[in-house]
Amino acid sequence: MSLPELSLGWLSLPDASPTELIYAAADAGFASVSLRVAPSPGDAASALSAQPQGVREVRAALAATGVRLAEMGSIRMHGPVPSSWCLPSLDVGASLGAETVIALIYESHSQKRLDDFCDLCHAAGQFGLRVAIEFAAFTSVPTVEAAYALVTACAMSNAGLVVDALHLERSGGTAAALANIPAERVFLAQLCDARVKRPSDAEGLRLEARTDRLDPGFGVLPLVDFVSALPDSFPLELEVPCMLAAPISAGVRAQQIAKRTRHFLSLLPPLDEQSSIALSLQP
Repeated sequence: MSLPELSLGWLSLPDASPTELIYAAADAGFASVSLRVAPSPGDAASALSAQPQGVREVRAALAATGVRLAEMGSIRMHGPVPSSWCLPSLDVGASLGAETVIALIYESHSQKRLDDFCDLCHAAGQFGLRVAIEFAAFTSVPTVEAAYALVTACAMSNAGLVVDALHLERSGGTAAALANIPAERVFLAQLCDARVKRPSDAEGLRLEARTDRLDPGFGVLPLVDFVSALPDSFPLELEVPCMLAAPISAGVRAQQIAKRTRHFLSLLPPLDEQSSIALSLQP
């Protein structure tokens, strides 16, 4: 089968600097990366968008390697109106070539959740960016259905979803539910695998998502169905933070992720069989 374009998510190499990640991704054959450009409200850590020298180094690394910045990480929504603080980060992300920003939503009040999401979409649209809701069981948008309902209620052309194989399964979702989402509203797909046991609470789910995933084919997630529910040759972002891989250098780890992912994808059914699987997932 023709392998989809692969992107390396920043969370896969959490200890690497942005430039280290870019060069590691390039050496491993990834076409693009994601970077954490924006801070969280109240976060004391200096985000990339607040480091002019860091931005220059990232720009140079992208140009030198030909690697693209596919998405610029998340805007965390849990208090201040997004446009009151995130415009500089959106500007930097867009200037580096990002196409998409992630909305990670913790706002509990339903009307403010919608208002803030629409505000972010409007702000991002000024920079030519799409906004993809990342649903997760430990957020205020826990399921793919809830994310799509928010996108529909917002009714802005740059509003969509990122579908993460781990979050889909851990939230009780299925490939059939994913297949019900219009393809044009699925902006990103994140691939990983996971252990059999589901964490029992929100903090455990968050910790698993950020530190304890597995490479594709090394766990139990129904990834064949997941990939089959995506549009043909849909780009895949590898988001595989793995505590077992912590001692491995960024370059070696990027090579490992790429090799294992390509091997997994090479074992998938031919495209015509995948299409049959996808059709069988339709209601």
